[in-house]
Amino acid sequence: MRLIGQALGSELLDRNAGSRRAEIAVGRDGRLSGPELAGALMEGICASGVDVVEIGMFATPVAYFAATSWGAAARSRSRAATTRPSTTG
Repeated sequence: MRLIGQALGSELLDRNAGSRRAEIAVGRDGRLSGPELAGALMEGICASGVDVVEIGMFATPVAYFAATSWGAAARSRSRAATTRPSTTG
């Protein structure tokens, strides 16, 4: 998940090119693995040089509101698939 965060942050920097603040709003769903997955994603985003606004556990529409309200250039929600817990992540 950390590598995905780095890739996401790098892509944002490439596409952003100074037009918006390089910041991503990150949240998660309510599954037990959520904090760990979101944490790894945020580590990767930060490692790429992009700022993170952590919005915690939320419903999907909140991501749009958060990114727009804070002027973030992107948003991401880490969530698990609806499969067995052993395959989450």
